[in-house]
Amino acid sequence: MPSVLQLGGFASLLSAIFAICAQASNTVTWSCYRNDGFTVLATDKPASVGSNFIVRKSTASIGSDCAIETRATDRVLGIDDALYYISLKNNFLILDEGTGPDRSTAIYELGSGKLILSAPYSVSADQCTPSANSLPDDFRIDEPGVTFWRATREKANAQNCPRLSKIDEPTIEEKTLFRFATARLEGLKAKRCVSRQSAYNGHYILNGITRDD
Repeated sequence: MPSVLQLGGFASLLSAIFAICAQASNTVTWSCYRNDGFTVLATDKPASVGSNFIVRKSTASIGSDCAIETRATDRVLGIDDALYYISLKNNFLILDEGTGPDRSTAIYELGSGKLILSAPYSVSADQCTPSANSLPDDFRIDEPGVTFWRATREKANAQNCPRLSKIDEPTIEEKTLFRFATARLEGLKAKRCVSRQSAYNGHYILNGITRDD
């Protein structure tokens, strides 16, 4: 679990929230997530959706690592995308991506700063969207990697989708593991049929390559 610090007093192991006055009437809130390898600063965009992220290597000083400033060696993520923090695990930054009901997970390898995975996922209607504060059963992060339900191009029919005629854009999902050690996807055989807002085009990004298998 990342270590954290709260500006102005308390140390916490769950979150780090920094409030700075940008102007007399405006408060900008920052969160700082940190492990032995990397520190991630996050703040909501003031005039758009999603968050901006500053990524830097961790040092022995949590105060220095979480200082709200830009440095020449920082990486900045999220400027052109709607990204939301989920977790910092080892050298991987795991994010939620999107502006509508159909979501994707975006995973960055922080050593290189590269987007390793961008793939659609969903959680059941009775579960919350994954966030820094809550991980639903349908989206798990553990030592091997990230386990989630990924949309596939398999055609829905009466056999694999009993609710075929009752839902919009029926889509077959496969329970999938993104394994940290290999940066690859592994199908876990379990499948389900879900509804999407729009038809899935089959595209996802893995290791910098757009795929449609």
